[in-house]
Amino acid sequence: MTFTEILEFDNKIHDISVGLDGIMVGASHHYPMIVQYEDTDAGGIVYHANYVNFAERGRSALLRLCGINLQQYLETNNETIVIAKMQVDFMRPAKLNDRLVVVSDLQQFSGVRAEIDQKIYSLNTGHIFARVIVEGVWVNVATGPKRWPLPVRQEMNRIANQKDSTP
Repeated sequence: MTFTEILEFDNKIHDISVGLDGIMVGASHHYPMIVQYEDTDAGGIVYHANYVNFAERGRSALLRLCGINLQQYLETNNETIVIAKMQVDFMRPAKLNDRLVVVSDLQQFSGVRAEIDQKIYSLNTGHIFARVIVEGVWVNVATGPKRWPLPVRQEMNRIANQKDSTP
């Protein structure tokens, strides 16, 4: 490959990767995915613990889409988000090759805590497979809970304001 061909290929990959972190629809983050073989049990349905993984992928994608790089905070400040509380309600089973969307909605955001309500929907039927309510806390790994960094607070407040202005 020539250098020009490599650059063209890199541009195509970049174009394809746009949207890999989902999209914002009003104040809701939508993260699509497809159930893979590794997500299922011997009966061909999604293993219950994988709904927690799906929700985590959705939350991580939301943060990336908002420009929040947790790895950078961890490496430079020894700070990150830890999960303090989680409630999972299983509604119906998803199966191999089902197309899903994880919809994440910021419910509460305070000094050190954030609550996110996530629903995992079927893109085919609209049925809800699972609902996950998560409370995350911003922490310094060595010293414990602390206030969210200003850039994170600003982004979460921006999302909360979109929620308030959505008809």
